[in-house]
Amino acid sequence: ELKGTEKVELVITAVVKSDAKVGKYTNTATIKGTDPEDPGKEITPDEPVTEEITVGSAETTKTTNLTTDENRNVTEAVRVGQKFKYYIDVVNNTKYKVSNIEITDDVPSQLDIVSVDPETAYSGAGNKIKHTISELNPGDQFRLTIEVVVNQTAVKGQSFKNVVLVDGEEIPGPEIDVAELELKKESNIDKNHTVDVGDEFTYTLTATNTGDIVTKSVVFYDDVPSQLDVVKVTLSDGGTATVNGNVIKYIVPEIKSGETFTMTIEVKVNDTAKRGDIVKNIGKIDGKDVPDREIEVVTPPTYPWIWGGDFDKENHYAYMVGYPDGTVRPQGEITRAEVTTIFFRMMTEDSRDRYWSSENDFSDVLSSGWYNNAISTMNKAGAINGYPDGSFKPDASITRGEFATMASRFLSDNGNLTNNKFTDIKGNWA
Repeated sequence: ELKGTEKVELVITAVVKSDAKVGKYTNTATIKGTDPEDPGKEITPDEPVTEEITVGSAETTKTTNLTTDENRNVTEAVRVGQKFKYYIDVVNNTKYKVSNIEITDDVPSQLDIVSVDPETAYSGAGNKIKHTISELNPGDQFRLTIEVVVNQTAVKGQSFKNVVLVDGEEIPGPEIDVAELELKKESNIDKNHTVDVGDEFTYTLTATNTGDIVTKSVVFYDDVPSQLDVVKVTLSDGGTATVNGNVIKYIVPEIKSGETFTMTIEVKVNDTAKRGDIVKNIGKIDGKDVPDREIEVVTPPTYPWIWGGDFDKENHYAYMVGYPDGTVRPQGEITRAEVTTIFFRMMTEDSRDRYWSSENDFSDVLSSGWYNNAISTMNKAGAINGYPDGSFKPDASITRGEFATMASRFLSDNGNLTNNKFTDIKGNWA
């Protein structure tokens, strides 16, 4: 019974269950009674009594980071082949323990998943990520890390955004653009693409940002071929590259829209380069191959400067003879075997006896060849060598440069002629 002006208060003490989902809940109370003078008449207020309460929500954040550390730097531009990480952070800022927080992420198709931490969040197939946080105490934080790589479907100039769901609430990441870089590698070699031992030249490796956004942390890498020595590396931003032997690496902090970054590598052909070697330098920018044209080493076979034989200056024996048919062929070209034989006949008798040999390691000088003894003896004396492939090419015509070099070394002439008037020998190996 409730008489006029009397008041009754009902207090209900409740506790939020541990499995309650975050969100809003409404409690509705209905009051009704009967009229004492007319027991069949029901008395109710005009509206039910309602109150809305909110179950504490976990604060969620999502950031991306290009580096491998855990800083929350936002990435604005990426490139095909580039790796970076998404960090999904869930923080419980309530006074209560929160349970069964669901995280789902459908990673954009332009990205391939490399790894996920914790691993149980990823099945290993497709781009679907799903994880349930069993419980999160007040003040605690949970982090889910997704490492991705930009795949070939990413179109330069376009952008994508990753949106994660935390208990059904969308947490969008930043919009990420696919950078537009034009890559190129060149060398300042002559049009014949040939070099000699001792030649110096440069490679230039460039990346031009043809997009509208800044691209950051561009990795330049070059493993210079072993036939070349690295002389100097110059960077267009004034930085300093890491050089370890022939391996060069530099990370460009940023390349602004419309700008070009250049790495210039000065090299020198070393004495490991052999005639016929094909040198091809392939640089890398962000892991993408940037090849240069092939370069051929044209340095001819070398001969020792000082040989072990003696030149006969006392006697003038016939060191040139004709052919079996009685001809001398004055207009014919002279071969490498014929020139070797001429110098062989010009040795003193003692030196020929001392270095006499009928055996050699050349693949194309047979014991049955008429020139075998001469080539074998001259080779043993250290006056001649063959080609890198093990041949001597006895029937090949000798060039004027090769002949001059052989004659100079046979005569043990180690001097340098600097007052010559020839106009076409500067830079020539001979």
